[in-house]
Amino acid sequence: MSSAPNITVDPDGDLIFLLSPTKLDSSKSTSRPLPGAGANAAKTNGVSDSTDPETKRSLGPEISDKSTLVYNDRILVSSKHMSLASPVFKAMLEGRFREGIELKTTGKLAVPLPDDDPAAMRILINIIHGRMNSVPLKIELELFTQIAILADKYQCKEVVRPFPSLWKNGLTTEWTTSSTSIACWLCIAWHFELDSEFLEATQLIQAEGTCSLEETILPIPKLVVDKLESYRIEGIGKAVQVLNGTIFKYQQPDLVCTSQKIPGLGGFYGMPMEYIDVDRYRKDCDSMVLGSLMKSAIANNLYPLEKPQYTSLSLRSFMARIQLLEANTLCGKLENKYVPPHTVEVIDRLKTSIISMDKSPLTLEICKELVKKT
Repeated sequence: MSSAPNITVDPDGDLIFLLSPTKLDSSKSTSRPLPGAGANAAKTNGVSDSTDPETKRSLGPEISDKSTLVYNDRILVSSKHMSLASPVFKAMLEGRFREGIELKTTGKLAVPLPDDDPAAMRILINIIHGRMNSVPLKIELELFTQIAILADKYQCKEVVRPFPSLWKNGLTTEWTTSSTSIACWLCIAWHFELDSEFLEATQLIQAEGTCSLEETILPIPKLVVDKLESYRIEGIGKAVQVLNGTIFKYQQPDLVCTSQKIPGLGGFYGMPMEYIDVDRYRKDCDSMVLGSLMKSAIANNLYPLEKPQYTSLSLRSFMARIQLLEANTLCGKLENKYVPPHTVEVIDRLKTSIISMDKSPLTLEICKELVKKT
C-alpha cells in the first residue's frame, strides 16, 4: 500500500484527503470496513499491529501507532480551493493549527476524514474544484442528506447552491411518511433553504410524527426540533381536548338534545315507555349519548388520554380512531332508524371540530427567525 493519492482531482494539489477507512483486524492481519465509513468503502490489504514502525511511517498518515485505520480513498486536492470554499478548511490549513503548520513547512499534507461519507465528500470536492462533469445530476435521498451534512459541517453551502434544486427534482423515490425520510428532507430543506420541501416536511411531522426528531441525530438546530415536537404534541393535544370537551359537555346539567317533542312511544325494545315532559326525555337522550360515546372512546383507547399517553400517537392515527367512535341517542332508538340523524350529528360535530382546528405548519422563515433570535 502506498500513501500516494489514488484519486486525483488537482494534479498540482498539495492536500490529500483520506476517506473510506477500514479497521484492521490485528489477530488475522486482515481488514474490515469501519462502520459509518460509507457503503462504498473498498476492501484493502490488511496490515497488522505488528507492522514495524518503519513500515508504518512509509504508509504516511494512513496508519499511526494510535490508530488502526487504513484509508482506501486518497484524494489529491488543492488546499487553496478548499480554503476559498470553506472557512473551516481555511482555519485549519492557513491558521496556526498543526495541519496548517505542516502544510507550510513541507508543502504537502494528508488529512484523515474518517467520519465523512466518502461519496458525498467526493461530490463536494468536485464541485469546489469546478469539475462539473463529475457531479451527478441524480442522487438518492440518503446521499443528498449526507451532502447537506457536509455542506453544513464545512460551511460551504454557497458553492453547492445550484445543485439542490436539480437533485430534488431528479430523485427516483417519492416522499414517504417514514420518520427517517421526513427527517432527511427536513435536514436537506433546512440547510439548502428549500421552502416548499421544508413546509411539506413540517406538515408530515404534524400529521404523521410519533416521536421527536432528536432521535435521528441530524444537524438540525435543537430549537427547530423542539419547536416541531411542541407543534406536533400541541396538535394532538387539541384533538384530545375536542373529544374530552364533547364528553364533558354531555356530563353537564345543561341539556344538549334539541328535540322539541317526544317521538312516538310505540315501545322501546318491546317495552312501553312514558315521559312526563320533554326535558326529562332530552336528559335521558343526553345520558345515552354520554354513555355510548364514553364506552366507544374507551374501547378505542381514546379515553381517558393524558399527555404522556398521547405523545407517541400521530394525529392521523388519532383521527383514524375517531372514525370508529359511536354515539347512540334515544331519539334515534325511538325513531327506529338504522343510522339516526341525531347520532350522526354528534360524531360529525366531533370530527368537524378536530378537522377545522388550527394546524398551521411551521415555515422555513419562521424557524430561521426563531434561530436568529437566540
